Amino acid sequence: MLDDKDLKILSHLRSNSRKSVTEISKAVGMPVTTVFDRIRSREQDVIERYTCLLNFKRLGFHTNARIALKVAMKDDFEEYITKHPAVNSVEKIDMGYDYMIHVVFKDIEGLRGFLEDIDRFGIEEKRVYHVIDDVEKEKVFAIKNK
Repeated sequence: MLDDKDLKILSHLRSNSRKSVTEISKAVGMPVTTVFDRIRSREQDVIERYTCLLNFKRLGFHTNARIALKVAMKDDFEEYITKHPAVNSVEKIDMGYDYMIHVVFKDIEGLRGFLEDIDRFGIEEKRVYHVIDDVEKEKVFAIKNK
């Protein structure tokens, strides 16, 4: 069970996962060892991994899309899609679709080739949403940076 102190610690990690335990300790008013122990215990249940957010456009990936799919050959598709280098995330969804995938490509031609390639898995329905710009991302439980 998470308490308010755990949530404060997690909020600091969400806003910057490289923040030191000492910095978090000062911010939440708890001893360093307590913060360290709480973080380690949360790595067993709620912290899945430490990561960074990338600006794909600045890396040269100018085509960013979310694709809702209804797929006939789900097992084969999942095996393929989880290994594809352009796939940033895969989620199972409802409302008539099976998956929502987030993909990034250098250009629109990469996306077109990908869409043609996945047709071999019996794509029954497909909706492509081009991401124009990120308004906000990964902010739930994050402390705003000042």
